[in-house]
Amino acid sequence: MKVQYIFKHLDHSDALQEYCQGRLDEISQFLLKEYMGHVTFSKRQKEFCVEMTIMTKEKPFRSKSHHFDVYSAVDEAIYKLEKQFLKVRKLATHHKKPDLRRARRIAAAKDVA
Repeated sequence: MKVQYIFKHLDHSDALQEYCQGRLDEISQFLLKEYMGHVTFSKRQKEFCVEMTIMTKEKPFRSKSHHFDVYSAVDEAIYKLEKQFLKVRKLATHHKKPDLRRARRIAAAKDVA
C-alpha cells in the first residue's frame, strides 16, 4: 500500500502522518485488493480539511471532512471510508441471490407443474 501525504497551508507533521497511516492500516482489512492513496491536509481560517482518495482495482473511494481539530477530521474521514469499504465488501460477498439461480428456477417450475 502506498499513501502519499500532501500538506496545504500546514507545516508537515510526522505525528499526523503516522496517526493517519495507523488508522488506514486498521481499516485496510476491509479492502479486497491492494490500494494506493492520497491524503490531503489543508487549513482554511480556523478549520482543518482532510481529503482522502483510495484507489483500488474495483473502484476509487473518496472522503472529505472538516473539523476544528485535525485528528477529529482524520477520524471522520476514516469513518466515511470504512462505511464505503464495508458496503462494497458486502456487495462483493453476497452478490448472488439464491432465488435467481438456474437450478432454483427449474425446481420451482417442476413444483408448479
